[in-house]
Order: sequence, then structure tokens, then C-alpha cells
Amino acid sequence: MSPKKTYDLAVAYRICSKMSKTPPPVFADSKYDLAALCLRSFKASLNGLKVKVWAILDNCPKEYEDLFASLWDSEDLVLVRCPGVGDDATFGKQIEILENSTDAEFVYFAEDDFFYLPGRFHLMLDLIRNHADVDFCSPYDHLDFYTDSFHLHHMRIKVEQGQVWKTQNGTVHTFLTRKSTLFENTLHLV
Repeated sequence: MSPKKTYDLAVAYRICSKMSKTPPPVFADSKYDLAALCLRSFKASLNGLKVKVWAILDNCPKEYEDLFASLWDSEDLVLVRCPGVGDDATFGKQIEILENSTDAEFVYFAEDDFFYLPGRFHLMLDLIRNHADVDFCSPYDHLDFYTDSFHLHHMRIKVEQGQVWKTQNGTVHTFLTRKSTLFENTLHLV
């Protein structure tokens, strides 16, 4: 018998101290300031949800750890320090952590350069809870979805609480799914 799930959501949040190759529209000269803005927006988006967070800190100085500790209670936060292993390894770490977590039915893969709207995260959870045919859900929208031939296909549309959701061929490494769906889709990686 598996332990009782006590959280609405388990999150593996990847963060590194190196700026991405594409300069962001704000804080292009400070990865810490960009990461702090995005992490605080993520926290504000959760508004009332009980969340367990694993902060995967890839070559991050202590100030990044302090940032997470300032936003989450210690019982809801696990710091995972990595010595500059990069994207592939930290994504693998996210999979490992979330597959082995017993804290929540729903798991979220997060990256450090996404900005969230306050109190809106529940819309993703509501969508996936209310529609059994939704396997993955991402808050990400990009111009490529409308212009790149890879994404130009017949798409299904769902409207939930005024939010429009559509099927896509792929997304970035920021998405929500059920733990069971994650496990089913990563068996081939073992």
C-alpha cells in the first residue's frame, strides 16, 4: 500500500547560475535577478496549493539556495546540489525525483526562466484533473506554435475556466503530468 499523498503538487525545479544563449527581455545582465523574478512569480502562481519542491541547483552559489529557503518552509523544500552537470543530467534528475516521489499525484517539471501569472497555476491542475484525455499540460506559448511547420497541424482545443488550451506536437521541459503518466512514458529510459 502506497503512502497517503499529502501535497497537491510535487515540483522538480531546475535552476542554474548561467544565462541562456538567448538573452531574456529583462535582467539580461543578471541571471540571479532573472531567476529570482521567475521563482517569485512561480510561488505567487501557486496561491493556496500545497506544494513540495525539489530545487535542483546546478552550479549555483548559496544565494540561490537562500532564495528558495526564503519562499518555502523547510519541510516542503529539498535542495539538490549538482556540480554543473548541465541540462540533460538535471532533466534526468527531475525524472528520477518525480518518479520516486510519493508526495503527490501530479508532478511538475519547472525551469528557471519562466514567468507565471499570480494565482493561475490551478488552471493547469484543473485541466488535467477534469479531462482524462490530457496527459501533459504546459503553460508555455510561443510564436513557433503558430509559424513553424512542425506545429502546424489540426489541433484540438479545450476551454477551461476561460483559459484556452490546445494540443501541440511538443513543448519545452516545463510541464505538468500525472505521476502515473510520467512513469508510463519513461519506462523506455531505464
